[in-house]
Amino acid sequence: MSDKNISGTTSYEQLVNPRLKSDTVRSKLAVAEENAYYNETSINNYGYEIDTEEAYPYPEECEEGFEFCKSKKKPYVQRSRSILEEDAFSEIVLTAVEARKCLNRIGQVGSGLIYAFVQIDIDHRSLTNIEEIINFKYLSFINVSHNNLNLDALDVLRELEYVVVVRADHNNVDSLCLSPMPYLQVLTLNSNRVSSLSGLKQPSLECLELNG
Repeated sequence: MSDKNISGTTSYEQLVNPRLKSDTVRSKLAVAEENAYYNETSINNYGYEIDTEEAYPYPEECEEGFEFCKSKKKPYVQRSRSILEEDAFSEIVLTAVEARKCLNRIGQVGSGLIYAFVQIDIDHRSLTNIEEIINFKYLSFINVSHNNLNLDALDVLRELEYVVVVRADHNNVDSLCLSPMPYLQVLTLNSNRVSSLSGLKQPSLECLELNG
């Protein structure tokens, strides 16, 4: 009997060899299953497979940013911070011990018979509250630059009678509406958030810096 006497494409060898026939059937089934899988999978315009499952909320196991989520295998867009989150700073208060370490420059005060510290430098400390500073009533030169002070935090300086110079660069002051200080001559607010000159009420002011 020749192969030509067998109907279809099945050869004589396939008929007489059951093992070969079984392998051929399994091969055809595997191809059919694979074709069915790709026919059921949705493809978008860019050629990527679309995940038909319902999207999960932002997973905790994925880092923020365009990180690849291992469980879902899809990118998650970085969440933008709200204005309140950007403006919020953890409360950091100036302590009495820290304030004393920052005092320098002793000078004569009052009638000239009293000596006291007249300068304080408390910069680069991420402070949001400097109320402790008012306990040193003879301060004249104050440097509170590179902190997180807003207008209310800086306005406690009104309690000091002899202030002449205030340097508060690189903070979060958004207005010049500080309470009047009778002897204030120099005020620097570089790299803050001041956008208007309105509200400035300093009778002795000679120098105002608002760079940046």
